[in-house]
Amino acid sequence: MRATEQGGAGAGNHLSATGTPCGSPTVAVPIDVLLVIEMLARRKPPPPANRRQLERARYVVMAAAEFVGESPPRRHTLYTRDANERGVGFVTQEPLPIGRDAVLHIAAVGGDAGPLALPCTLVRFEKVLPGWYEGAFQLKAAGPRLGASSAPDES
Repeated sequence: MRATEQGGAGAGNHLSATGTPCGSPTVAVPIDVLLVIEMLARRKPPPPANRRQLERARYVVMAAAEFVGESPPRRHTLYTRDANERGVGFVTQEPLPIGRDAVLHIAAVGGDAGPLALPCTLVRFEKVLPGWYEGAFQLKAAGPRLGASSAPDES
């Protein structure tokens, strides 16, 4: 079942970014998405030569990517896993074009600001499970509201 479908097994089983039950689908992340994110978090640790210059904080929200020059323009649904000032990791059920520039539409958690539209490039993308992909966007400019200081509280 696609994460965006309604009804059937798992319908209504939405959790907020902090893992608590949430009634509003506009801020909810479907349970199957949370299970995929948790499975990926339990994978073997990254190699010692980790290329990230900044650590990422857990940041789980629904987002959308709009690729530059895509005709007709459309928003691809994705769910973020983690973020820092320079990048955002995510999962999705849609194949996406690696190396392409995009605009990432994402909510700023914990702030009064509305949704953010962040220019970025899809720098990593791979299939991790049947019907699921994992990827990373590199932000073209720092996005301080996505850093550890604004990550959802896990306590």
